[in-house]
Amino acid sequence: IGRWKAQRIPIWSLAYFRFWLVKQLTVLSPLSLFQGYPLYNVYLRMLGAKIGRNVVLDCLHLPVCTDLLTVGDHTILRAHSNLSSYTARANYIVVGSITLGSHVVVGEGSSIDINTVMEDQAQLGHASALYEGQVVPAGVSYHGCPAQETTTDFRFNGKHAVGWVRQFAYSFIQLFLLLGVPAPL
Repeated sequence: IGRWKAQRIPIWSLAYFRFWLVKQLTVLSPLSLFQGYPLYNVYLRMLGAKIGRNVVLDCLHLPVCTDLLTVGDHTILRAHSNLSSYTARANYIVVGSITLGSHVVVGEGSSIDINTVMEDQAQLGHASALYEGQVVPAGVSYHGCPAQETTTDFRFNGKHAVGWVRQFAYSFIQLFLLLGVPAPL
């Protein structure tokens, strides 16, 4: 498909078929099974996403338009969150960007729509929705549907340094358990 760009793709066109085919191929990739693990970030970087260091993406669905995804360092998207890199509207697939700054926290079960920005230190609460065009300012917490400003802090209290050796070992063990154990059986 080449590089993704913000665009409108007419449904039932050749461009839509290409979009659908790329979506199916990325979902069928064995690397998509590593959601939430460091190896998943490597996979998304290979697809064109700009992902910082020490990022945890435990998304419900794989972002399709990866070239338009930017995630800063030390950002976490908790379980079952959704980065919708496209939306269907009036017989078109509308593709847009998602930008998450550094040290951003997205709560469990939250959804982020296209053309949204969460600046550094921003937070989105559990089961919340960030609608198209919304911007969460730096250091501010939002929650609800649509997301609105709140005073709640959604971060964990403890900070733990995790080195690259531990990240590599964890990914290697996960890969071994996925491929090394079932294959001989």
